[in-house]
Amino acid sequence: MFWQGVFPQGGGGGGGGGGGPSTSTCPGGTTYATLTGSQNQYRPGTVPSGQKIVADSATWTGQLTYPVTFGTGVGGCFQGGTIWGTWQDGVDPWTTYHGTGGINLRSAPGGIVTGTTIIGYGDSFRVEDGSPGFQFRRVHAIMSHDDCFEDDHNWGGAIVDSFFESCYSGISMASSFDPTIKSGKQRTLSVTRSIVRMEPMQSVYSGTSPGHGAWFKLDCATSPQVRLDNVVLVAGLYPTNHQNYNPPCGLVHCANVKILWTGDGTSRHPLAFPTKSAWQSACPGVDITDNDPTGAQAQYDLYKSLWTSGAMW
Repeated sequence: MFWQGVFPQGGGGGGGGGGGPSTSTCPGGTTYATLTGSQNQYRPGTVPSGQKIVADSATWTGQLTYPVTFGTGVGGCFQGGTIWGTWQDGVDPWTTYHGTGGINLRSAPGGIVTGTTIIGYGDSFRVEDGSPGFQFRRVHAIMSHDDCFEDDHNWGGAIVDSFFESCYSGISMASSFDPTIKSGKQRTLSVTRSIVRMEPMQSVYSGTSPGHGAWFKLDCATSPQVRLDNVVLVAGLYPTNHQNYNPPCGLVHCANVKILWTGDGTSRHPLAFPTKSAWQSACPGVDITDNDPTGAQAQYDLYKSLWTSGAMW
């Protein structure tokens, strides 16, 4: 299969990101809770290690700022669910989105989130204090108006088989706003068999609207190291704030990375010198499609279709 040809199984790195393809279900273990139907804010406290919350048929809809927050130990897991924020892009300011997060791991070392879709939030998936070694597996972020994924506490872990479909900022590990957060330079974030795509939005932090940030938002002095295996990075507009498309600082491993530029000639080209040469230096063998927007869009559409159908595994 085409996807398997581009993304061979078995790629991966530290933080639990290696091995074969993941599923949308938690590992075996006792069910702590089963959630169904429409939900309000869910804060179960600390889920015992190895137990799971099954939320496959549960939904959260409305303007719940932090609908799901939980702690756990190694192997504790949240499975499934759809979380849908009803704020309006261009009507509600970015500052409103900035105060929202779909799923929030708090004091959850080794915690797992799998098979969850989050739509229309600021941060879709958030890792808070005390949560090293997390795993986010086959999660889906749509219209994320701040960060599709945030680990600003620098814990490190793994993002596997996931689709960050439309991000204002992609993956954030930027702790410079909070001097109390310790450095994560000895930790690693592994991103494996995943897609990160930028989406212009009306509600912006700064700069031109519509606009967005970049695939990676990092603090080079404190962010964890980064490993990329079998990753697709997609954009059609240069960041309209202070960010750029350079490789992530602290990149210690990079294999089978594809960059797709889907923008037309009226948008500032994201891969002009020195960005393109920086990627080629930091990530030998990187596959960059930067002069064929139609072809790049077709490739992205195929990846999206395969991910959505589950056929890529």
